[in-house]
Amino acid sequence: MTATTAVKSTRPSGALDTGTATHRLKQGNFTVQLTYWTSDNAKLYTASTLKTINVSAHIEDADSTHRVTVSTFQVTQDDGTNRAVAATDNGKFDVTPPYPYTTVLTLPAATTGATALTLTIRLDLLVETAPKAGTYYRSTALDTLTLPLLTNGATR
Repeated sequence: MTATTAVKSTRPSGALDTGTATHRLKQGNFTVQLTYWTSDNAKLYTASTLKTINVSAHIEDADSTHRVTVSTFQVTQDDGTNRAVAATDNGKFDVTPPYPYTTVLTLPAATTGATALTLTIRLDLLVETAPKAGTYYRSTALDTLTLPLLTNGATR
C-alpha cells in the first residue's frame, strides 16, 4: 500500500497584501497615478468575501492650466469564468492638478472556486487642447489589479 501526502496549495502574493498599491500610467505628456487601498485583510479574500477597495486617481507631470476631466471611470471584474462590470461612474469630474478622483468599490462575489480576481480599470479622460480653449482630446487610461483568492485548503 502506498501512502499519499495531501499537498496544500499556497496562495500567491497579491498587490493589496500590504494594504496599498500604486500604479503609474503614462498618457503622452502626463501620467495618471492610481492608488488602490483597502482596510480589509486582502490575504484572506475568497470568492465569496465582500471586498471593499478605495481608488484614487490624480494627474502628474502636467501643468494646471490645461483642464483634465474624467468622463468615465469603469471597473470590470473577471474571475476566469465570469466577466462583469462591477462599477461605472459617468460625469465630468475635474482632475486638473491638484484635484484627485476618488471612489470606493464594493466588489460582488466571484464564481465559487475562483483562484483570482482581475480588475480592469478604465478612465476616459478629456484633456484641454490649450489653456482656456474649451476644446478637448480624449485619452483612455487602462490598468489591471489582480487579487489572488484563497480556495479550500490554501494557505496564505
